[in-house]
Amino acid sequence: MFKKGAMISRVSMLAATCLLVVTFLSSCVMATASDFPTRPLKIIVPWSPGGATDTMARALASVAPDVMGQPLIVVNKPGGAGVPGMAFGAKAKPDGYTLTAATSASLATPQYFREVPYSLDDFIPICQVYTTPIVLVVRADSPWKTLQDFLDEAREKPGRITYGHAGVGTTVHLVGEAINLEAGVKLAQTPFGGSAPALAALMGGHVDSALVLASEVVGYVEGGELRVLGVAAKKRFPLLPDAPTFKEQEYPNILGFAYKGVVVPAGTPEDRVAYLRKAFAEMVKHPAFVKLFKKLKIPLDYLPGEECRQSWEEVSNFYGDIIKRAGIKLKK
Repeated sequence: MFKKGAMISRVSMLAATCLLVVTFLSSCVMATASDFPTRPLKIIVPWSPGGATDTMARALASVAPDVMGQPLIVVNKPGGAGVPGMAFGAKAKPDGYTLTAATSASLATPQYFREVPYSLDDFIPICQVYTTPIVLVVRADSPWKTLQDFLDEAREKPGRITYGHAGVGTTVHLVGEAINLEAGVKLAQTPFGGSAPALAALMGGHVDSALVLASEVVGYVEGGELRVLGVAAKKRFPLLPDAPTFKEQEYPNILGFAYKGVVVPAGTPEDRVAYLRKAFAEMVKHPAFVKLFKKLKIPLDYLPGEECRQSWEEVSNFYGDIIKRAGIKLKK
Protein backbone atom coordinates (compact mmCIF):
# COMPACT_ATOMS: atom_id res chain seq x y z
CA MET A 1 0.00 0.00 0.00
CA PHE A 2 1.04 3.59 -0.65
CA LYS A 3 1.72 5.82 2.22
CA LYS A 4 -0.80 8.62 2.76
CA GLY A 5 1.84 11.31 2.25
CA ALA A 6 3.04 9.76 -1.00
CA MET A 7 -0.55 9.51 -2.29
CA ILE A 8 -1.24 13.17 -1.49
CA SER A 9 2.01 14.12 -3.18
CA ARG A 10 1.10 12.20 -6.32
CA VAL A 11 -2.43 13.69 -6.40
CA SER A 12 -0.92 17.16 -5.98
CA MET A 13 1.54 16.55 -8.81
CA LEU A 14 -1.25 15.25 -11.08
CA ALA A 15 -3.40 18.28 -10.31
CA ALA A 16 -0.51 20.60 -10.95
CA THR A 17 0.25 18.87 -14.25
CA CYS A 18 -3.38 19.13 -15.36
CA LEU A 19 -3.41 22.80 -14.44
CA LEU A 20 -0.29 23.40 -16.50
CA VAL A 21 -1.78 21.57 -19.50
CA VAL A 22 -5.03 23.54 -19.28
CA THR A 23 -3.12 26.80 -18.90
CA PHE A 24 -0.91 25.93 -21.88
CA LEU A 25 -3.85 25.02 -24.09
CA SER A 26 -5.73 28.13 -23.06
CA SER A 27 -2.75 30.32 -23.84
CA CYS A 28 -2.45 28.64 -27.27
CA VAL A 29 -6.12 29.31 -28.03
CA MET A 30 -5.79 32.93 -26.93
CA ALA A 31 -2.64 33.34 -28.98
CA THR A 32 -4.31 31.88 -32.04
CA ALA A 33 -7.43 33.98 -31.61
CA SER A 34 -5.65 37.23 -30.82
CA ASP A 35 -2.59 36.93 -33.07
CA PHE A 36 -4.44 37.90 -36.26
CA PRO A 37 -6.15 40.16 -36.93
CA THR A 38 -5.65 42.49 -34.00
CA ARG A 39 -6.35 45.73 -35.88
CA PRO A 40 -8.38 46.91 -38.89
CA LEU A 41 -7.58 45.49 -42.31
CA LYS A 42 -7.81 47.40 -45.59
CA ILE A 43 -8.70 46.37 -49.11
CA ILE A 44 -7.30 48.31 -52.06
CA VAL A 45 -9.78 48.91 -54.88
CA PRO A 46 -7.93 49.90 -58.08
CA TRP A 47 -11.08 51.53 -59.49
CA SER A 48 -13.40 54.46 -58.84
CA PRO A 49 -16.11 54.39 -56.16
CA GLY A 50 -19.47 53.19 -57.40
CA GLY A 51 -18.27 50.55 -59.87
CA ALA A 52 -18.70 46.80 -59.62
CA THR A 53 -15.34 46.16 -57.93
CA ASP A 54 -15.94 48.89 -55.38
CA THR A 55 -19.41 47.54 -54.71
CA MET A 56 -18.02 44.05 -54.10
CA ALA A 57 -15.36 45.37 -51.71
CA ARG A 58 -17.88 47.42 -49.72
CA ALA A 59 -20.25 44.47 -49.51
CA LEU A 60 -17.44 42.37 -48.04
CA ALA A 61 -16.48 45.20 -45.70
CA SER A 62 -20.03 45.38 -44.38
CA VAL A 63 -19.83 41.86 -42.95
CA ALA A 64 -16.11 41.67 -42.13
CA PRO A 65 -16.49 42.72 -38.45
CA ASP A 66 -18.97 39.89 -37.87
CA VAL A 67 -16.53 37.32 -39.23
CA MET A 68 -13.09 38.66 -38.30
CA GLY A 69 -13.90 40.91 -35.37
CA GLN A 70 -12.14 43.79 -37.16
CA PRO A 71 -13.27 46.31 -39.78
CA LEU A 72 -12.22 46.04 -43.42
CA ILE A 73 -11.53 49.53 -44.74
CA VAL A 74 -12.03 50.20 -48.46
CA VAL A 75 -9.32 52.36 -50.06
CA ASN A 76 -9.92 53.45 -53.68
CA LYS A 77 -6.87 54.00 -55.89
CA PRO A 78 -8.37 54.48 -59.38
CA GLY A 79 -6.73 55.26 -62.70
CA GLY A 80 -4.40 53.64 -65.20
CA ALA A 81 -6.72 50.72 -65.99
CA GLY A 82 -6.28 49.47 -62.44
CA VAL A 83 -2.50 49.10 -62.74
CA PRO A 84 -1.40 51.67 -60.09
CA GLY A 85 -3.79 50.24 -57.52
CA MET A 86 -2.70 46.66 -58.19
CA ALA A 87 0.97 47.72 -58.04
CA PHE A 88 0.31 49.34 -54.66
CA GLY A 89 -1.27 46.12 -53.42
CA ALA A 90 1.62 44.01 -54.72
CA LYS A 91 4.15 46.15 -52.83
CA ALA A 92 2.16 46.25 -49.59
CA LYS A 93 3.64 44.68 -46.49
CA PRO A 94 2.85 40.94 -46.71
CA ASP A 95 1.33 40.65 -43.26
CA GLY A 96 -2.27 39.92 -44.22
CA TYR A 97 -3.56 43.36 -43.26
CA THR A 98 -3.58 44.76 -46.80
CA LEU A 99 -5.71 42.99 -49.39
CA THR A 100 -6.48 44.00 -52.96
CA ALA A 101 -9.66 43.63 -54.97
CA ALA A 102 -8.43 41.76 -58.03
CA THR A 103 -10.14 41.86 -61.41
CA SER A 104 -9.38 40.34 -64.78
CA ALA A 105 -9.16 43.91 -66.10
CA SER A 106 -6.23 44.75 -63.84
CA LEU A 107 -4.60 41.34 -63.45
CA ALA A 108 -5.18 39.33 -66.61
CA THR A 109 -4.65 41.79 -69.47
CA PRO A 110 -2.51 44.91 -68.78
CA GLN A 111 0.78 43.05 -69.34
CA TYR A 112 -0.15 42.60 -73.00
CA PHE A 113 -0.21 46.36 -73.54
CA ARG A 114 2.65 47.68 -71.47
CA GLU A 115 5.16 46.81 -68.84
CA VAL A 116 3.46 46.51 -65.48
CA PRO A 117 5.26 46.23 -62.13
CA TYR A 118 3.50 43.02 -61.10
CA SER A 119 2.13 39.70 -62.29
CA LEU A 120 -0.15 37.05 -60.84
CA ASP A 121 2.94 35.56 -59.17
CA ASP A 122 3.18 38.68 -56.99
CA PHE A 123 -0.11 37.78 -55.32
CA ILE A 124 -1.73 34.95 -53.42
CA PRO A 125 -5.44 34.50 -54.28
CA ILE A 126 -7.80 34.50 -51.32
CA CYS A 127 -10.95 33.85 -53.33
CA GLN A 128 -12.98 34.65 -56.41
CA VAL A 129 -16.32 36.23 -55.55
CA TYR A 130 -18.08 36.30 -58.89
CA THR A 131 -17.81 36.38 -62.68
CA THR A 132 -19.97 38.26 -65.13
CA PRO A 133 -20.22 38.63 -68.91
CA ILE A 134 -19.58 41.91 -70.72
CA VAL A 135 -22.40 43.74 -72.48
CA LEU A 136 -22.72 46.47 -75.10
CA VAL A 137 -25.26 49.05 -73.97
CA VAL A 138 -26.78 52.26 -75.33
CA ARG A 139 -29.22 54.74 -73.84
CA ALA A 140 -32.87 53.74 -74.02
CA ASP A 141 -33.61 56.78 -76.18
CA SER A 142 -30.91 55.79 -78.66
CA PRO A 143 -32.00 55.36 -82.30
CA TRP A 144 -30.30 51.94 -82.30
CA LYS A 145 -32.89 49.36 -81.36
CA THR A 146 -30.80 46.35 -82.27
CA LEU A 147 -27.16 45.37 -82.61
CA GLN A 148 -27.59 45.34 -86.39
CA ASP A 149 -28.82 48.96 -86.35
CA PHE A 150 -25.76 49.95 -84.36
CA LEU A 151 -23.29 48.10 -86.57
CA ASP A 152 -24.86 49.33 -89.80
CA GLU A 153 -24.34 52.94 -88.76
CA ALA A 154 -20.87 52.16 -87.43
CA ARG A 155 -19.92 50.85 -90.89
CA GLU A 156 -21.23 54.02 -92.49
CA LYS A 157 -19.34 56.21 -90.03
CA PRO A 158 -15.98 54.57 -89.31
CA GLY A 159 -14.26 56.03 -86.26
CA ARG A 160 -17.22 58.24 -85.36
CA ILE A 161 -19.34 55.95 -83.17
CA THR A 162 -17.83 55.93 -79.68
CA TYR A 163 -17.87 53.48 -76.82
CA GLY A 164 -16.79 54.11 -73.24
CA HIS A 165 -14.98 51.53 -71.15
CA ALA A 166 -13.09 51.13 -67.91
CA GLY A 167 -9.57 51.61 -69.30
CA VAL A 168 -7.10 50.65 -72.00
CA GLY A 169 -6.17 46.98 -71.80
CA THR A 170 -9.15 46.02 -69.66
CA THR A 171 -11.39 43.11 -70.57
CA VAL A 172 -14.18 45.45 -71.66
CA HIS A 173 -11.79 47.28 -73.98
CA LEU A 174 -10.76 43.98 -75.55
CA VAL A 175 -14.38 43.07 -76.26
CA GLY A 176 -14.59 46.36 -78.14
CA GLU A 177 -11.59 45.29 -80.20
CA ALA A 178 -13.26 41.95 -80.85
CA ILE A 179 -16.37 43.75 -82.13
CA ASN A 180 -14.23 45.78 -84.52
CA LEU A 181 -12.56 42.62 -85.76
CA GLU A 182 -15.58 40.35 -86.05
CA ALA A 183 -18.12 42.89 -87.33
CA GLY A 184 -15.80 44.79 -89.65
CA VAL A 185 -16.36 48.16 -87.99
CA LYS A 186 -14.15 50.81 -86.45
CA LEU A 187 -15.60 51.95 -83.14
CA ALA A 188 -13.74 54.76 -81.38
CA GLN A 189 -12.82 53.96 -77.81
CA THR A 190 -13.03 56.39 -74.91
CA PRO A 191 -11.29 55.02 -71.80
CA PHE A 192 -12.27 56.04 -68.27
CA GLY A 193 -11.00 55.22 -64.79
CA GLY A 194 -13.62 52.59 -64.19
CA SER A 195 -17.11 51.48 -65.20
CA ALA A 196 -18.92 54.04 -63.07
CA PRO A 197 -17.53 57.08 -64.95
CA ALA A 198 -17.99 55.25 -68.27
CA LEU A 199 -21.68 54.73 -67.49
CA ALA A 200 -22.01 58.32 -66.28
CA ALA A 201 -20.57 59.50 -69.60
CA LEU A 202 -23.05 57.33 -71.50
CA MET A 203 -25.99 58.57 -69.47
CA GLY A 204 -24.80 62.15 -69.99
CA GLY A 205 -24.57 61.74 -73.74
CA HIS A 206 -20.77 62.09 -73.91
CA VAL A 207 -20.29 58.68 -75.58
CA ASP A 208 -22.62 56.75 -77.88
CA SER A 209 -22.33 53.38 -76.17
CA ALA A 210 -20.46 51.56 -73.46
CA LEU A 211 -18.98 48.15 -72.82
CA VAL A 212 -19.43 47.23 -69.17
CA LEU A 213 -20.16 44.25 -66.97
CA ALA A 214 -23.66 42.83 -67.17
CA SER A 215 -24.05 42.97 -63.40
CA GLU A 216 -23.45 46.73 -63.48
CA VAL A 217 -26.41 47.59 -65.70
CA VAL A 218 -29.24 45.35 -64.53
CA GLY A 219 -30.84 48.19 -62.58
CA TYR A 220 -30.46 50.63 -65.47
CA VAL A 221 -32.05 48.20 -67.91
CA GLU A 222 -34.92 47.32 -65.59
CA GLY A 223 -35.44 51.04 -64.95
CA GLY A 224 -35.77 51.73 -68.67
CA GLU A 225 -32.63 53.87 -68.87
CA LEU A 226 -30.36 51.60 -70.92
CA ARG A 227 -30.76 49.02 -73.66
CA VAL A 228 -28.50 46.00 -74.09
CA LEU A 229 -27.56 45.37 -77.72
CA GLY A 230 -25.43 42.31 -77.09
CA VAL A 231 -24.18 40.00 -74.35
CA ALA A 232 -20.65 38.66 -74.94
CA ALA A 233 -21.41 35.14 -73.73
CA LYS A 234 -22.43 31.76 -75.09
CA LYS A 235 -25.80 32.02 -73.35
CA ARG A 236 -28.02 34.76 -72.02
CA PHE A 237 -27.31 36.37 -68.66
CA PRO A 238 -29.96 35.15 -66.18
CA LEU A 239 -30.61 38.61 -64.78
CA LEU A 240 -31.07 40.08 -68.28
CA PRO A 241 -33.18 37.34 -69.89
CA ASP A 242 -34.42 39.55 -72.75
CA ALA A 243 -30.94 40.66 -73.79
CA PRO A 244 -29.65 38.66 -76.79
CA THR A 245 -26.10 37.38 -77.00
CA PHE A 246 -23.75 38.36 -79.81
CA LYS A 247 -23.75 34.67 -80.72
CA GLU A 248 -27.50 34.75 -81.33
CA GLN A 249 -26.92 37.66 -83.67
CA GLU A 250 -24.37 35.83 -85.84
CA TYR A 251 -21.22 36.92 -84.00
CA PRO A 252 -20.20 33.81 -82.04
CA ASN A 253 -16.60 34.94 -81.54
CA ILE A 254 -17.51 38.10 -79.65
CA LEU A 255 -17.09 36.76 -76.14
CA GLY A 256 -15.89 38.36 -72.96
CA PHE A 257 -16.26 38.05 -69.23
CA ALA A 258 -14.61 39.26 -66.07
CA TYR A 259 -13.79 37.83 -62.68
CA LYS A 260 -13.56 39.67 -59.40
CA GLY A 261 -11.85 38.40 -56.29
CA VAL A 262 -9.47 39.17 -53.45
CA VAL A 263 -5.70 38.72 -53.20
CA VAL A 264 -2.85 39.43 -50.77
CA PRO A 265 0.83 40.10 -51.56
CA ALA A 266 3.11 37.13 -52.19
CA GLY A 267 5.04 36.29 -49.05
CA THR A 268 2.06 36.60 -46.72
CA PRO A 269 2.44 33.93 -44.00
CA GLU A 270 0.63 30.69 -44.78
CA ASP A 271 -1.34 30.68 -41.53
CA ARG A 272 -2.72 34.15 -42.28
CA VAL A 273 -3.56 33.18 -45.84
CA ALA A 274 -5.42 30.16 -44.49
CA TYR A 275 -7.26 32.36 -41.99
CA LEU A 276 -8.28 34.88 -44.65
CA ARG A 277 -9.43 32.18 -47.05
CA LYS A 278 -11.64 30.69 -44.37
CA ALA A 279 -12.88 34.13 -43.30
CA PHE A 280 -13.82 35.21 -46.83
CA ALA A 281 -15.53 31.88 -47.47
CA GLU A 282 -17.71 32.71 -44.47
CA MET A 283 -18.25 36.31 -45.61
CA VAL A 284 -19.76 35.35 -48.96
CA LYS A 285 -22.19 33.08 -47.11
CA HIS A 286 -23.11 35.74 -44.54
CA PRO A 287 -26.89 36.40 -44.74
CA ALA A 288 -26.36 40.16 -45.02
CA PHE A 289 -23.86 39.73 -47.87
CA VAL A 290 -26.09 37.28 -49.74
CA LYS A 291 -29.08 39.58 -49.30
CA LEU A 292 -27.14 42.59 -50.57
CA PHE A 293 -25.86 40.74 -53.64
CA LYS A 294 -29.39 39.58 -54.44
CA LYS A 295 -30.61 43.16 -54.09
CA LEU A 296 -27.81 44.34 -56.39
CA LYS A 297 -28.65 41.49 -58.77
CA ILE A 298 -25.12 40.11 -58.78
CA PRO A 299 -24.90 36.30 -59.02
CA LEU A 300 -22.16 34.81 -56.88
CA ASP A 301 -19.53 32.57 -58.48
CA TYR A 302 -17.30 31.81 -55.50
CA LEU A 303 -14.05 29.98 -56.08
CA PRO A 304 -11.69 29.09 -53.20
CA GLY A 305 -8.26 30.67 -53.28
CA GLU A 306 -6.34 27.49 -54.03
CA GLU A 307 -8.37 27.03 -57.24
CA CYS A 308 -8.12 30.61 -58.48
CA ARG A 309 -4.62 30.66 -59.94
CA GLN A 310 -5.21 28.11 -62.70
CA SER A 311 -8.59 29.62 -63.58
CA TRP A 312 -7.21 33.16 -63.71
CA GLU A 313 -4.24 32.09 -65.84
CA GLU A 314 -6.70 30.60 -68.33
CA VAL A 315 -8.56 33.93 -68.45
CA SER A 316 -5.31 35.75 -69.21
CA ASN A 317 -4.55 33.35 -72.06
CA PHE A 318 -8.09 33.79 -73.39
CA TYR A 319 -7.67 37.54 -73.71
CA GLY A 320 -4.15 37.14 -75.06
CA ASP A 321 -5.69 35.21 -77.90
CA ILE A 322 -8.16 38.04 -78.61
CA ILE A 323 -5.24 40.47 -78.77
CA LYS A 324 -3.45 38.28 -81.30
CA ARG A 325 -6.57 37.79 -83.43
CA ALA A 326 -7.28 41.52 -83.38
CA GLY A 327 -3.72 42.29 -84.39
CA ILE A 328 -3.22 44.68 -81.51
CA LYS A 329 0.40 45.79 -81.26
CA LEU A 330 1.89 44.92 -77.90
CA LYS A 331 3.68 47.71 -76.11
CA LYS A 332 6.84 46.99 -74.15
